Amino acid sequence: MERTGLAMNVTKRGGYVLLALAAMAVAYAMVWAQLGLGLPGVIAAGALALASVGLIQVCHILRPDQRMWGQLQIRHLLVFMLAIVAVQFVCLQVRMAFGDHDAGAQITREMLKVNALGVLVAAPLFEEVIFRGLIWRAVEFGKGRLATVLTIIVTAAAFALVHSQSSLAQLALLGSVGIILGVARVVSGGLALPIALHIAMNIYVAVVSL
Repeated sequence: MERTGLAMNVTKRGGYVLLALAAMAVAYAMVWAQLGLGLPGVIAAGALALASVGLIQVCHILRPDQRMWGQLQIRHLLVFMLAIVAVQFVCLQVRMAFGDHDAGAQITREMLKVNALGVLVAAPLFEEVIFRGLIWRAVEFGKGRLATVLTIIVTAAAFALVHSQSSLAQLALLGSVGIILGVARVVSGGLALPIALHIAMNIYVAVVSL
């Protein structure tokens, strides 16, 4: 019985990982299709948002005992958003002190022209479903404090590795942001707060980068 339960647990965790990888592959294919075929950005953004909602429904089916959305409180949104802005500011100052004047993760005018809705709303929604939803459930170590900390760190590391393109400084920044989003998931009990934070962060980065 114990071996059967362990095998089912491993299979379910592996299923979450495979589902996340498949969803990411489809998302990349959608982006390339949009760019290659010249489709309106709103179509790709809408498809990505629908895919995100579909993934959430799959999670509900697999684990009906666990809530996916959680609670979204304005005070939590403001506090965590201030933490994200503070981390970005500190990382930028450190990089500039060492002569690196690249602002790091940016959202350019070209990106907004191609697909503003996708960059600012659909992508954050999709990424949170992937990292704080599917991958979170795949690596969730348990319900204790240490287990929760490990889950936050692993999902933050995955988030940073997927996004980081250039330097260790950028990796550290994205890892820190991933940790904040993970803590937000724990505090709120679901994905609503991390999604709202990620959308707000992308809007903030876009405004600062313009």
